[in-house]
Amino acid sequence: MTLLANDRRGEFTLIDIRSLINMSSSKKFEAGAVIVTEGDNSSEEMYILLKGNVGVYKNYKEANEIQIATLDPGDFFGEMTLFINKSRTATVVALSEAVVLVLNYSNTLEFFKTHPDVTLSFIKTLCLRLDTLNNSYEKLHSQTLPPGGKKTPNQASGSEGNKPVLTTQPSQDQKQESAPKQSPSNNASLFPEGHGQYTLTFDNGNKEFLFEKGFACPNCGHAFKALAVKSSKLTPEQTDRDLRVHYKGIEPLYYDIVICPKCWFSALSDIFKDGIKAKDFINETISPFKAEFALKFGAETDTFTIIAGYYLALLCTQKCYRKPDLIQAKLWLKLSRIYQDCQDDKMELYASQQALDAYLHAFEHISLPLNQYQQLYIMIGELCYKLGDADKARNYFFKAKTDKEGSNVYKRHAEDRLDDIKAVSQQTEESDAAKE
Repeated sequence: MTLLANDRRGEFTLIDIRSLINMSSSKKFEAGAVIVTEGDNSSEEMYILLKGNVGVYKNYKEANEIQIATLDPGDFFGEMTLFINKSRTATVVALSEAVVLVLNYSNTLEFFKTHPDVTLSFIKTLCLRLDTLNNSYEKLHSQTLPPGGKKTPNQASGSEGNKPVLTTQPSQDQKQESAPKQSPSNNASLFPEGHGQYTLTFDNGNKEFLFEKGFACPNCGHAFKALAVKSSKLTPEQTDRDLRVHYKGIEPLYYDIVICPKCWFSALSDIFKDGIKAKDFINETISPFKAEFALKFGAETDTFTIIAGYYLALLCTQKCYRKPDLIQAKLWLKLSRIYQDCQDDKMELYASQQALDAYLHAFEHISLPLNQYQQLYIMIGELCYKLGDADKARNYFFKAKTDKEGSNVYKRHAEDRLDDIKAVSQQTEESDAAKE
């Protein structure tokens, strides 16, 4: 049995898992067991995950607990404690039965000597994390945010570090078409600053494309019906350069989020049933918003509820799904397109930046089937290009173009985008030369 991790992320190639598990330095943890504890400095060890999945948490089992990452076989954590004697920056908990390889000063050198490919992968991964940290530093000092917006940079200083999370800031303007109820005692707002008042065009009574679908809330068990799009009726009308598909007569984005009318657990419709029960989190984090504003359901669903659903889903994803990384990226991407429909350029760019951060984090921390990386390259490339980073966009489009596991459709798309970037670059050079 071998551990096959793809070298696209600079991780392990082929390693005999049995030989590692049988090493005296391997340990087994049952589901729910704490492997390392935030703030602990009693041991100087790092860990390579050989089997199972683990969750990385800040403030574990506290009121403001948040899961910041999910690690898979091949991922490692705790390296800062081993190499620079830094206290644990997060708590790592086994989500299923897990086996880890424990490395300390007495066995690290010998292990890396006998597994040179792991050593190379380890160095590459650390370089990727340092590159992400440097990019975050540059964004912190140079990126223009929406008026009054505040953004937490995506620092990746180790796998016990950070992942993109939704930061909620007080909003001064929450009067929407659904007549939200303001509560002076509730200082937290669901929406980031810069979010405004919007009106989208849609028809909840369109029976040609919509039907009532039954759902059961995975958190509270409440059974209800929500509007859903008849996928068999969708007819693509045009596809944007960033791969957004527009459909004739309906915009599925407006019906992608399902909200439980009872507890307000929210998620993308295709994964709604897969959520994890988290009643304490819902009661403490989601329920207070009921005092701040009112949502409308079914045929009465309005623009305010549609957008609020996405922000509620961003919050729920952090706690109620074991692998939140790509889910959050998709939510931010969809939100950017909704802001595009609302003609709010600043919020569109804000959501696009959040989507890019989330996709980059997923790229660095999640192992995917090899045939899924090409589309990830395309999405990262499109977001980089949209946000003005043509050099990084070129790199990811080139990855998509040369992906041996990829489809010819995406390869052609990547080639076209590389031609676009080249043409713009040439025009810029010619313009600069003419000015001189």
